[in-house]
Amino acid sequence: MRQTMRFAFGAGLRASIRIIVRCLAVAPSYVMLEKPEQILAMDKFDRITFDRQIMGGRACIRGMRLPVSVIIGQIAHGATAEEVLADYPDLEPGDIQQALEYAAWLVQEEVVTR
Repeated sequence: MRQTMRFAFGAGLRASIRIIVRCLAVAPSYVMLEKPEQILAMDKFDRITFDRQIMGGRACIRGMRLPVSVIIGQIAHGATAEEVLADYPDLEPGDIQQALEYAAWLVQEEVVTR
């Protein structure tokens, strides 16, 4: 699935996030990165971790049992960043920001599954 998106303010942002949530929901727990620039891009997501022992290898926040898709899903359904932070006391504002950035990056890339 390949989609290009731009974030906008207000309702446009929520619609963009809903697209991301749908993509994350169907994405496998692994992706094949085939180009060197894809691997380099992953280096900027230092708060996003993958570990088969934690949530079956799904993208999580800082090794916690908290998938990126949960955070994105809450925001897509109308929660504010402050509400998400209140629901998950171990989260930091940077975690939410990076989850959004990772989700946006993921839907812009070509994902090849095997």
